[in-house]
Amino acid sequence: MARIRDQVQMMVSAVLVLYMDLFMIGGYGAYALRDLYAAHFSPYDWRMELAMFGSLVVFLMVLNTMIMGRLGLYNDRRESSYAMLAGKVVLALLMDFTLVGAVAFNLKIGSLSRLFLLFYCGLMIVIFLVERWLLE
Repeated sequence: MARIRDQVQMMVSAVLVLYMDLFMIGGYGAYALRDLYAAHFSPYDWRMELAMFGSLVVFLMVLNTMIMGRLGLYNDRRESSYAMLAGKVVLALLMDFTLVGAVAFNLKIGSLSRLFLLFYCGLMIVIFLVERWLLE
């Protein structure tokens, strides 16, 4: 019994490492999309400081791990349907980015683009839903 529990714990750890990588990929993708948008549709030159970008990605990784854990998305039990699973994943990501927006607003961080956050949230929803679909 302990051996199965160890295997489950190892799989959960592997999924957490995968999610960290996916958050980095999603962040770079959102940055590229926001930069592309600024180059073609905006009169302003948009850039985000590297420290801001790095701290945002790390903050989102930690926050997402806590929220997904609370929603039971790291349990060894499966959801009854993919729709239930997808709903929980989307809820977790929307909670993540809503909290990031609230923190940025309260701390008056003006350099954090709302469009960047929208691109980032959208990409992460697509990436996580595809990843969960592939793991099913």
